[in-house]
Formats: sequence, structure tokens, C-alpha cells
Amino acid sequence: MSTRPVLLPACLAVFAIWPTMADPATPIENHKVTLARSCARDKPAGFNRNSDAYRSAVRHVIKKGEEQRLAKLRTANNWIQHYRTTKRPLERKKWKVKALELEECRGFYVPGLTKSADTPLSTGLVGTVGFYVSILQVIGPDTMIVKRLKKRVWLAGFSTEGFADDDTFSVGHIVYVSGTHQYTAVTGAAQTIMKIEPFPVDWRTWRELAIEERLIEDPAKAREKAQRAEQELWRTWTAGKHTTVAKFGGMIGQSVRLTKKNGKTVSVPLGKLSDADRKWITDRK
Repeated sequence: MSTRPVLLPACLAVFAIWPTMADPATPIENHKVTLARSCARDKPAGFNRNSDAYRSAVRHVIKKGEEQRLAKLRTANNWIQHYRTTKRPLERKKWKVKALELEECRGFYVPGLTKSADTPLSTGLVGTVGFYVSILQVIGPDTMIVKRLKKRVWLAGFSTEGFADDDTFSVGHIVYVSGTHQYTAVTGAAQTIMKIEPFPVDWRTWRELAIEERLIEDPAKAREKAQRAEQELWRTWTAGKHTTVAKFGGMIGQSVRLTKKNGKTVSVPLGKLSDADRKWITDRK
């Protein structure tokens, strides 16, 4: 096997957001992902996407990911406070960006398979293995033995085209531990290591379960809520003997901005409105 260095394919190192990875028919609005694209072959890998086992695995990843996301967010906010007191604006800005990213990926933070090198892998784990692994041996067109966090694993389902032993490989894909794999080492001894494969991603299911876990809002309910809020802004306003049906547009100093149905905007002094109108505005604050 040649050990000649090979350039990393561009498709293995391009960062993506969830909408570009999701089914075009069901886009996930405004949610980023911290994973990279990869050349993983999207095959069932033993999972029936409509099965209870698949939904259970996804639900576990979503809940575990949310726990880790909140922990990372707390750390980021703590560092923001720390650098505010030590007057290091550049560091504070860096952590603010990290905190913002963690806020934006609410509900879709995918955790790693293990927290540390000392945590053993077990069958059924779903997550990420980090962006880069070291290739110990290329076995076939879609199989290789790699090393990550001091662990030697059998990685299947990823194209090895253009890669050789001792290269660095980017695993920008959600994976799962499918079991163990036994192979014969160069010395002739039988070796058994954990086997990792791409986890089949069905974004409809992920989104549905994230809604069930109340990590993101149901788009249909969000639209209904927005429509109700819009309707509540339209009411009959009374100023002395005059009444008008208009939409509340906020306060400008001590005046109330109202938009009539014909699109015309008027400003009415707060003091001229009825007691009921002033109470309605006060209750909204």
C-alpha cells in the first residue's frame, strides 16, 4: 500500500448548514449545524428509518446534544463575564460569537460519540467522531482502519478514493457504532475492534422529534401564533368622540402610532385616548 501523501478532497472539508443538508421539501429554517459535508454513502446501515429503534436513537441524540449545547453555552457565557472583568475585548468578542452560534443551533446540536479517550465505545452509540481521524490502513473502496482519541476503529461506508495509509481523513458526518468487526492483522493474529458506519439521516424525523421534545417550535403553530398576534393588534380606538379601526404600531414618545386599513399612518397623543385604550397599551409592556 502506497503511503504517498494525498490532497484532501474539497468535499470533505466544506462546512454546511442544516437547510443545505436537509430534504428540500422540508427545510429547517434558521438552524445551523456544526458538522462538515462528507463523501459518506447514505445507506440504511441496518437502520429502518421508520422503526421505533431509529426514532429512539434520534431522540436520544437530540436530548443528549441539547444537554451538551447548554453546558457549552454556560461555559461561553462564563468566559464572556470573565473577559469583561479582565478587560480583554477581543477574547470577549470571540466567546460572544461562540455563544451566538450555540443559541442559533438550538435543538440540533449533535454530540460526539465519546467525551474522552477513556470512554469506551458501545454498540448503538450515535454522534460524531470529530472532524479528523488518522488512517492506519486502507482496506477497500469504502472501508479503512482509523484512529481517533487513541481508539482503533473499523470505519465503513466512506469512500477511500484518493487516500492512503497515514493520511488524515475528515469524517464530517453523523455516525453510529454498528457493532464489532474481526480482521486478521499483518502479524496473523485475529483482532476485534468496534465498527463505525454513517448514520442514515432523515431530517423529517429529526425535525419532528425535536418539535416533540420542545427544542424547536412547530412551524404550523408558530404561524398560527403570529397570525393571532397580528389580529390582536387590530382594534377599535377611541379618542374623545372619534373612533377608528387601526393596527397598533408602537409608541413614539408620548404618541401612539396607528395604521388604518387603507394603509395611512397617524399619531395620536396618548392622553387623548380612552382609559381602555391606555390600559391595553400598558398591559402590552
